Formats: sequence, C-alpha cells, structure tokens
Amino acid sequence: MKESLEAKRRRNVGRPRKGESGSTKTSEVRATFIVDQEVVRKLKYISLVENNLLKDVIGEALSPIIGSWEEENGKIRLPKNK
Repeated sequence: MKESLEAKRRRNVGRPRKGESGSTKTSEVRATFIVDQEVVRKLKYISLVENNLLKDVIGEALSPIIGSWEEENGKIRLPKNK
C-alpha cells in the first residue's frame, strides 16, 4: 500500500501550468490561511488516500461548519461582488 501511495503522490506534483486547468471561470478563489502543521499534514494524507484534491477535502471539511452556523443563525446573505 505504501508503494501505491508514493506512486499517486509523485504523479501530479505541483500546480498546473497556465492554460492547463481546462476550466473556465469558476466561483473558486485563492486564499491563504495559517493552520497548524499537523492539521495540514493530515488533510494532505486524507486527500492522497482518497485520491481527491486538497482543495476539495478542505471544502468538504468547511461545508458542515457553514451549514451548522446557518441552521443556528439563519442563512448568510452576502453582498454581491462588484
């Protein structure tokens, strides 16, 4: 199992080059956060084992927090972007 995890890790290393993403405009935005090193290592491990992108694992982890907050406090209504 360790060998297959290492092979997966080596396959898609680094971020995509310009024009390689293949996606058009999305609702995603780059963000930087300071997080405990062990939490990041565990999230990366989960993404590797589950064969998901790290951004998707983080999104799945944050969605329940937002949903729970909205249940208690009502739906978040954000102003429209300019």
